[in-house]
Amino acid sequence: MPDLSLGAVGLRFHRHEVERDGRVFAERRADLRFLEPRSGQGLAEPFDGADTGSRRAHRLTRFRQTLEDHMAPVIARLHARTGLARSALWRLVGDAFAARFLEAGRHFGRLDAAKADALAVLKHPGSPLANGQLHFFDITIHDDAEPDRVLAASTFRSRGGCCRFYLTEGGALCTTCVLQDPATRDATIRAAMRRRLGLPQGASAA
Repeated sequence: MPDLSLGAVGLRFHRHEVERDGRVFAERRADLRFLEPRSGQGLAEPFDGADTGSRRAHRLTRFRQTLEDHMAPVIARLHARTGLARSALWRLVGDAFAARFLEAGRHFGRLDAAKADALAVLKHPGSPLANGQLHFFDITIHDDAEPDRVLAASTFRSRGGCCRFYLTEGGALCTTCVLQDPATRDATIRAAMRRRLGLPQGASAA
């Protein structure tokens, strides 16, 4: 677990071009950087493969507490500048880290463990990160001609918060926004998955 104390990390803002559906967009991104090499060496003992339930729970608790300590002053500053409720800002933090857990789970081939760890951290009773709406869900695309044949399947994060993008000029609800109707959300994702597979719309999904 890296040292996430405020004095150990910094943010680097930059613009990055991404391509989606044949169009190029410029996005503003922020990268987290450790200010000293030792900051990334971790606060816990090296992992030796013996992941007992108690050790795992201990690491997740330390990670949650470190994350809360790191984000608390950021939340306070954003609340003062925007007026957005602290609880709403904490939900956005939880949403972001849930997405990172999914990425890590896919990268290391431990998706189920990553989802379990994320929920343990982000739904701990009494934590400012906890909310009832954040969850993970699966979308599966089946072959139109052979319904039992799975062509693609993926896990997604359903947000527990809203970034308020829909209130900006030309804005709309994010696909997995907490305010999004689940049926509309699933249909939108399913359609995008089928487009990437070069399939016509309308097949069943689970």
